[in-house]
Amino acid sequence: MLYDNFDVRILPANEKEKYTVEASFGPLGRATEPLGELLSDQGFVDLNQKISQGRRLPRSGSDFMLLGEKLFRALLRGNVYYLWLQAVSRTEASEERGIRVRLAIDPPELAVLPWEFLFNPERRKFLAADPSTLLVRFLDQSVFPPITPLTVWPPLKMLVVVPGGTGLDVDRERDLILDAVELLPEGTLDVRFLDGEVTLERLGDAISGEAFHILHYIGHGSFDENRQEAFLYFNGSDRGEWVATTQIGHLLLTQSTLRLVVLNACQSAEVSSARAFVGMAPALVAAGVPSVVAMQYPILDRDAVSFARNFYRALCKGDSVGRVDVATTHARNRLLAYYPGSRGFATPVIYMRAEWGTLFTLPSGGHAESKPAAEMLGRNDRYRFYTLKMLENELESLRRRLEIIQGNLQTYLQRRDVMGLDTPTYILTEIKRLKDEENALQREIRRLSALIEQKRTISN
Repeated sequence: MLYDNFDVRILPANEKEKYTVEASFGPLGRATEPLGELLSDQGFVDLNQKISQGRRLPRSGSDFMLLGEKLFRALLRGNVYYLWLQAVSRTEASEERGIRVRLAIDPPELAVLPWEFLFNPERRKFLAADPSTLLVRFLDQSVFPPITPLTVWPPLKMLVVVPGGTGLDVDRERDLILDAVELLPEGTLDVRFLDGEVTLERLGDAISGEAFHILHYIGHGSFDENRQEAFLYFNGSDRGEWVATTQIGHLLLTQSTLRLVVLNACQSAEVSSARAFVGMAPALVAAGVPSVVAMQYPILDRDAVSFARNFYRALCKGDSVGRVDVATTHARNRLLAYYPGSRGFATPVIYMRAEWGTLFTLPSGGHAESKPAAEMLGRNDRYRFYTLKMLENELESLRRRLEIIQGNLQTYLQRRDVMGLDTPTYILTEIKRLKDEENALQREIRRLSALIEQKRTISN
């Protein structure tokens, strides 16, 4: 499924105006409305606090629906809601299209709210768990330009960081991750662990010798209100140490292959740890990490395993390979279906700079056999040692890639037509890049199709 971007930005309030919501959707244009009352609504504040603390939540999930409806009606109202209805109507005309809601929330007091509970009362759906409406937090592209997907020969490499101490059971956390990824095809994901005594220097040593694509941290966080900065707990000294987001960001800049960071507050963590992770996520994305998934509440073991299993399975295989927003939505959907009375489905918060959600692509549809095939490639013909089945897999992968490129190109062209002379340079540059990639893919598909026909003829 391809997704059209529905961009929503909340601007700060001032002495004359309330918070303002700006929305845009491709050729349908833009709309603005004041944000509905939330922080001054005591009913909303009390309900949000109750859910945050995990107190006496009904198994039916009715509190989640009520909180989500308040968020929905405050965000999408008046002209913004009318634009939303037009966008939904437009995408529903095709079974192969959906909406990607990209939230950019400037005021920090609003960014900490659990927007992942957004609930459409007319459709009776949570947006974050609906495969037709992806929900992500997005950084302003005028400041942080989008990234392009990285081509990765399997296996993907993931580093799991689990500092010991402060009540954290390292062996159990290791087992939870291994249990989550054990059903992936062999050779798809290479999992390494940095656990026990973890320092910033040991983390630097671990990533300096390997080209990791995913960093998964399990542990504790802290947030300094005065400095407005988040910290991760490392245990390299007797008392442990709190490492600032800026230090982590500087370190990760050396990892050009890193596509994703996952920040997971373990079951024993305090609510403040999860809040720190949500505060750290946009800072890491701003520092250069293409995408960060952070848990905004401490997560139960069963929910953590379910999320990781479904998330990594969707991220590493099938039609959603590399599409972090699709994988997150898939995992949220499963959590909501399995545990409707748990806040687990709204716990993952995804921040990203990937324009269309694709962090990486895997040649030959992500099959593990691609790597040995890559090692056999000749200088003049990369398909020289491919079997017929491998060629067919590669052709299917190229066709899916071409479909994504053409969808992205069409959206950029529509944005250019709407903006006219005010079109930013990066959009014009991206249009040229996408056209060049479209032409290259079309040439490669024609060449590969001819080669497949030759091999079939020889086989017969």
